[in-house]
Amino acid sequence: MEQHEVPEKPWRKIVADLFTLFGKNFLVVVDYTSNYPEVAKLEDLSSTNTISHMKSIMTRHGLPSVVVSDNGPQFSSREFRQFAMQYGFKHVTSSPEYPQSNGKAEQAVQIVKRLLKKAKENDEDPYQALLNYRTSPLSGSDRSPGEISMNRKLRTKLPSAEEHVTMHKLPDIKQKRYYDHGSNQLKPLETTDTVRVRGDGVWSEKAQVLARVAPNSYLVELEMGRRLRRNRRYLLKTQERFVPVHDDDEREKEVCVDPPSGGATASTNQSAVTPEAAQSSHSTDQSQPVSTMSDVRTTRSGRIIKLPSRYVHD
Repeated sequence: MEQHEVPEKPWRKIVADLFTLFGKNFLVVVDYTSNYPEVAKLEDLSSTNTISHMKSIMTRHGLPSVVVSDNGPQFSSREFRQFAMQYGFKHVTSSPEYPQSNGKAEQAVQIVKRLLKKAKENDEDPYQALLNYRTSPLSGSDRSPGEISMNRKLRTKLPSAEEHVTMHKLPDIKQKRYYDHGSNQLKPLETTDTVRVRGDGVWSEKAQVLARVAPNSYLVELEMGRRLRRNRRYLLKTQERFVPVHDDDEREKEVCVDPPSGGATASTNQSAVTPEAAQSSHSTDQSQPVSTMSDVRTTRSGRIIKLPSRYVHD
């Protein structure tokens, strides 16, 4: 089978042939570079009718430099030679006694026949069958005849490159579904919620939620005042009371008693005790000393600190 040079650009070299199917005559024209087929039903087998359909095909794809065909009467006529001169292409014919040398044409005829037969058997649109072939990647390539010929992807009813983007997302969606199925969906935290922060495998320090900075990320403040950003999975909500610790009163026991108001004197600023307790103490031991201003310790915020009994000396 004769090998023809394949040009780099489509529709510079084409092959033409005729065939009969279902009692009708057809013209097939194929581009050497892209294998893109054009098919036309012939009203008759005259050169005039054949040339008319070839002109229609050429004006859609551009004028070729070379046209390859067999030596059939439609292509060997004087009318076809005039057509070649008028449209400016070189006409190359196969050997008269060996038409199989035009292998490209023979291959194209077999492909088109198979497509039309299958469409008829399945009661399908033959034009859709041709379109599907034109948009199917060639063997050994990821590009279709239509894409090579027109430098773009042709839209069809079949899944296209645009749908592939959505199809590629499906595995990611399934993966997320499987992950969510095997994991507990943690409830969002609210501002001021008290949590335990996970560190080194244990729920250690207590903190308070300050803000939600991302769908699963929170800004929290530890009782010592340090701020952290943690993922939701590293925060455990708790019903514990959040008590911020300052440098002044760290490790000291606080009593929530309001500080004295106004310009108090030493005689009025006694230890923070109730009247009943003071009366009872006065009646039982008149000699017990009363805490003066110098004995009273307060925090920076003004709260009075009551020392544990083991630190009070008689």
